[in-house]
Amino acid sequence: MQWRLGVCLMLLTGWSVGPANADILNAGEVMRVEFTVDNNFIPFPPDVMRLNFGLINVLDAYTTRSADLYDGNTLLGHAETSSFGTHVGLLNLDPSNSWEVEGSPWNFDNPGVADFGPILDGSIDGRVDFSIETGTVDIPLNQVNLNFLLATSASVGFVVNPPPTITGVSIIPEPSSVGLLLFGGLVALRRRGR
Repeated sequence: MQWRLGVCLMLLTGWSVGPANADILNAGEVMRVEFTVDNNFIPFPPDVMRLNFGLINVLDAYTTRSADLYDGNTLLGHAETSSFGTHVGLLNLDPSNSWEVEGSPWNFDNPGVADFGPILDGSIDGRVDFSIETGTVDIPLNQVNLNFLLATSASVGFVVNPPPTITGVSIIPEPSSVGLLLFGGLVALRRRGR
């Protein structure tokens, strides 16, 4: 009986985070973008990093969108904006959020200030956690990307290559949803076992 319960829990856990709704992000969930950096920057080291989504579909207004930039578990910077927060429908978010080095002229749509040390030395174990305050958005995960700029003004800059290499993009369900699914599965198994 114990092994059946274990197998069912594994199946429920896999099912609850599977690809069925892989492109739908709800309030309370996190879209995680993992990346690495090759710091052989051309033509210059960057002072801006941008999180880009391209064309998304806002199914229910998100109010505010936030993105946290990490090196492993160390928070390097937080970026938050409410632009287009009441919009519903198709929306191009290039960028969705961005981070700048302290003193950069970049000032496009409320960028976050971040420590670029681990980016510039190429040691970053990069992660961006993106979330929305309310609502639901459909973000095609295969078009999520990151890029670097050397800002020349508040909204313009030189593209810096190579861009960050994305190693994974996923939507992490809110913990309460996973817990409810597991609890429901356990109740069903228990009733069935009687």
